[in-house]
Amino acid sequence: TEVSLRASTIFFALVVLAGCTSRAPQEHAAGRRVNTPLLQGDRDLIAITALAQVGKPYRYGGNGPEAFDCSGLVRYAYRAGGADTPRTTAELFQRGQAIDLAEAQPADLLFYRLDASRDTPSHVVFYLGNNEGIHAPSSGAQIRAVRIDIPYFTQRFAGARRLLQ
Repeated sequence: TEVSLRASTIFFALVVLAGCTSRAPQEHAAGRRVNTPLLQGDRDLIAITALAQVGKPYRYGGNGPEAFDCSGLVRYAYRAGGADTPRTTAELFQRGQAIDLAEAQPADLLFYRLDASRDTPSHVVFYLGNNEGIHAPSSGAQIRAVRIDIPYFTQRFAGARRLLQ
């Protein structure tokens, strides 16, 4: 019980400190959000938020918190870290900085062409690190962690982008 009390105290302290690493978004005079570069702590909060959605259902057009599609999951996690992102995969693919997959860090975005006849990617995966990602796969499925180094993903890879500094 002393061990569990100490573990509870440490957990509470970590939760409080994690809350301190995020910052509120800046605002225009009109009260609209301004996209600003995020801090390292924000990147962690965004990644943790995405990971916490594992097991929730996929829903086309889903923005959460009950269900998500792939770009809705990205938008939800980024908003938890104070960043406003575009809503669609195509718009996300136009944002940020193109990076090599080998340079990807947690919270970077990986894009895939699931339909070979389309020029633009139709799917986005939230990168966690160590060749793992989180994605909202398709109707009838749940948000899940996946290996991105399997043939299904490597054969459809369209690029990686960094939206955070």
